[in-house]
Amino acid sequence: MPLYILYHDVDALTIEEKQKVAKGITNAHVQATGIAPFLVKVVLHSSAIGELYTGGEIDRKTLRLVGNVRKRTDVERKRELFRLHYENLRAVIPDPDYNIRIQLQEIDHDNITLDGAHMPEPGSEEERRLSEAGRVLH
Repeated sequence: MPLYILYHDVDALTIEEKQKVAKGITNAHVQATGIAPFLVKVVLHSSAIGELYTGGEIDRKTLRLVGNVRKRTDVERKRELFRLHYENLRAVIPDPDYNIRIQLQEIDHDNITLDGAHMPEPGSEEERRLSEAGRVLH
């Protein structure tokens, strides 16, 4: 946890750009939340021409990042996370004609498991131990 999915046109990103995007998403989440990088998962989902629409029209100029993340009460951290994600995506695709949409779906930590263990509460001592260990502790 978290899981980020970036929806994009099939021709929007090269392999090198995809790697930059994945690293940028990971780094942004780690910077804003303090969790370990091994917990951040990124899926890049390309859409063939005619599979992504906006307003009923084919859209070849949108990047949509959807993040399934643990619920946090700190609004400033969430805003920082949005800003970092936007800057990362805009750095890879500087074309101002591209629309960048970012959506975070917050999930209570009690509704997430990793290797059979429930995710700890954000900012807890248990989360710190998990991050330091670099793996799930049973």
